[in-house]
Amino acid sequence: MHDNVRHYTYEADQHCTDHADDRFGDALQDGTAEDSEGNPVGACFTWNECEDPDYCAECVHESIMAFR
Repeated sequence: MHDNVRHYTYEADQHCTDHADDRFGDALQDGTAEDSEGNPVGACFTWNECEDPDYCAECVHESIMAFR
């Protein structure tokens, strides 16, 4: 479903494919996904140079919350 996608960008951050899929579902594939401000969801592909391809804002947040 996410062929060649490293992560998605929305809400001024980047997110793993699992979290993006949970939030946007089919809208990712048909190009209609928008964040809460109406900005289109972007994608970083395997052939792009991404700043930190393994970073996900939601995964980090979940890790922090697990220690509370």
